[in-house]
Amino acid sequence: MLETARRLLLENGYSGLTMERIAEAAEYSKGTIYNHFPCKEEVVAELACRVLHGKAVFVERAAVSRGRSRERMAAIGEAAMLFVRLYPEDMRIMQVLQSQVLMRKVSQKQRDRVLAQERRVLNAITGVVRDALAQGDLPAEKFSGPLSEELAFGICCAIDGGHSVMSRHAPLEDLGPRDPHQAIARMLDLLADGCGWRPLSSEMDFDKVRERVRTTVFEEEARRLQRAPRPR
Repeated sequence: MLETARRLLLENGYSGLTMERIAEAAEYSKGTIYNHFPCKEEVVAELACRVLHGKAVFVERAAVSRGRSRERMAAIGEAAMLFVRLYPEDMRIMQVLQSQVLMRKVSQKQRDRVLAQERRVLNAITGVVRDALAQGDLPAEKFSGPLSEELAFGICCAIDGGHSVMSRHAPLEDLGPRDPHQAIARMLDLLADGCGWRPLSSEMDFDKVRERVRTTVFEEEARRLQRAPRPR
């Protein structure tokens, strides 16, 4: 049922998705569909939960990878980039979820489920920031207390915002940077340097760190990405 709804959403867009079309394409009665989901907004929110879960799994793997705290943060950025490039269609589903109208129509229980998945990514980033403070990689005098959570939130928004812009444009070269994925990675490096997060970019080659992450933590995913046809 959900796979059918996903296909219809990607083919016809949000406005072209109806409960009747889901029932017909999935060869279920409308009553059966409504027994599971009271409206199409609940269907889209459930699809989004699955996308967010997949992204959270990637980010959580990166957050516990080996290395100092800033290497692990670079790994998180690489994990998010790999997920976006491997599952571009899922990012289109997330664009639909961003509609405030859609989220107002779903139940509080479903909103809580979406939020819980979103928090997993933020919690992983927050954990690395706290480790950086505990290990002295981040200056405690600058980021003690709630400022550490604000830094984690800012990093999360920078990653999500960049990928959200990219998912709305094709070809990506039209955005300006020759390699938008690399541009996001470099921007995160500059952000960390500005915060005094050690080791600085002048002390460690974070392009090599990201390459190591691809060949160790996400070896299979990186191979799949190399085999995938390039989008036109």
